[in-house]
Amino acid sequence: MRQSPIEHCFSQLPGDFGQVGDMRTFLRLADSQAESLNLETIGLADCSFLERTGLKGPLAMEFLSSLGLPVPQRPNHWEPLEGGGILMRLGMTEFFIEDGPSGGIARLISEKLGMDGIEGAYPVRRQDAALILCGTKQNDFLSQTCNVNFAEIDEKNRQVVMTNMVGVSVVMVQNKINERYSWKIWCDGTFGHYFWETLFGITLEMGGGAVGCNRLYPGLA
Repeated sequence: MRQSPIEHCFSQLPGDFGQVGDMRTFLRLADSQAESLNLETIGLADCSFLERTGLKGPLAMEFLSSLGLPVPQRPNHWEPLEGGGILMRLGMTEFFIEDGPSGGIARLISEKLGMDGIEGAYPVRRQDAALILCGTKQNDFLSQTCNVNFAEIDEKNRQVVMTNMVGVSVVMVQNKINERYSWKIWCDGTFGHYFWETLFGITLEMGGGAVGCNRLYPGLA
């Protein structure tokens, strides 16, 4: 069973855990009213349980196209996948794929590439800490944590933002999750504990807090 890079950060939070896929995941706060408030003001959730993979190489784009996937034509952009997933183009020849709760494309790509890849397309193992930032105070939160003007980013352009947040390199996209525009944030899993604790502290200062992933993806467990 996989372990979320930030699972131990939830040990002091009153709430319910459950197994989603092959990962033990924080599902909901015990205080549903407080969780609803966090969801509306500023909330932070762990979505590391979602399957993800990466690939790169001179023929990576052709490989993805051969699977019938919508490949972004420009670097630093993304396209939606069936089941709530996303396909990001991080550079000319590097891609990052994450499934939604009901998707299976990331796993399919991993299986087809195998451990060593195929000619011109090679797997990139992803063990990210993956968070979701939600609520009406998102722009205020982001203005405190990094130097990108997120208010000028149009979600319709499907941009991938690569920047530093509280000193950690991150990849970010704005995506609609359960009818709410939210920011998905990925960082190297080895920074997960520091990253979560720092961001979580800021949400508390702003009158928000943790949100279980079941509030963003209902019916997980």
